[in-house]
Amino acid sequence: MQLRSSLLPLGLLAFQLQVPSTAASSASLGARAGHHPPGTGHHKESTSAAAIATGIVTAPLRLTLPKDQQDPSTFAVQVQVGESTLNVALDAQFTDFVVNSGAYQPAASKTAVKSDVPFSVERNSDEKADGLLYQDDFTIAGLTIKKFIVAPAKNKFYPGAGDGLLGFAYAWNSEVYQGNVPFLSALKETGAIQSAVMGLALWADGGEISLGGPNPTKFKGPITWVPVHEGYPFWTTLGKVAGVAVDLTMDTQRMAVNIPRPKAEQMFKNIPGLTLYEEDYGILRARYPCAKPPQIMVEFGALKVPMGGMTVPYAKDPSYCVAPFLGVSKEAVPSGDAMGGGWLYSNLYVIVDMDKGMVGYALKA
Repeated sequence: MQLRSSLLPLGLLAFQLQVPSTAASSASLGARAGHHPPGTGHHKESTSAAAIATGIVTAPLRLTLPKDQQDPSTFAVQVQVGESTLNVALDAQFTDFVVNSGAYQPAASKTAVKSDVPFSVERNSDEKADGLLYQDDFTIAGLTIKKFIVAPAKNKFYPGAGDGLLGFAYAWNSEVYQGNVPFLSALKETGAIQSAVMGLALWADGGEISLGGPNPTKFKGPITWVPVHEGYPFWTTLGKVAGVAVDLTMDTQRMAVNIPRPKAEQMFKNIPGLTLYEEDYGILRARYPCAKPPQIMVEFGALKVPMGGMTVPYAKDPSYCVAPFLGVSKEAVPSGDAMGGGWLYSNLYVIVDMDKGMVGYALKA
């Protein structure tokens, strides 16, 4: 199944994830988020009146686009870890919570517990993190998990506009501690939410997450539910782009949609008014007059909406714009699925359901 490749600029492809070859130290973290000795578990934190009344809580998402192609795009959410307030990037292809050096201040936290368990994460040859794991109170959207596993790096691990990464992969193994689970699953274990379900408004304006279920004010019409492909660790579902069926894997670290080149060629043929051109690494792209943008449709089941990102200027001639999807080599997408960046979801509201292994799609309100 598709992992992120480090072969191409990060504006197109984000980092590759690699499972460490050795497990963490045998030293125990005790009762820890996502994996507990018998008879132990998370300490439940009381939820707000709004959460009790609606069953969901919300927090804003802020989109930051990279200044160049060397950094990923960032959908950042604010969290509290001990006494530290952090803005961290949500990552659909990651499980753990890893923060940059200096972002988290455990010495200032009365609830921080340092372990003797080392961690090591490698995303590509340039982006690595290692250190010792901590446990601390972790709060997101007003919901708190006690003894949540925090992996503070000794260096600036995440190069984007955020203090670190917060993963919510469907079934990707933890890279810092065997058996650790994403925060969404941990929130359900605490009883803070009834279902491991998160709504995602992956938009430039009005972005938001909702925990415990979808926010009905963010979408309209029915929700189309699509199962995650069996055996896939990420949020991979079948859809269509420009009338061509393709497996689409959610990737919150990019904006463009990376599609295997043979599929992209079929899609480009279905869109009138395009001029195709090639870039480095065998990338196939398309441009069109900005004054006459085509409509590129995205489909999930019976739901059909236009893709966003249609106004990105062509560097050599700003009177032209570039299509929000591109064709990449089979080396970049060896399993043949596409990486669905933020522009895929510009006119969609998305719901991920860890309990059922489903992704819901609805019209943006």
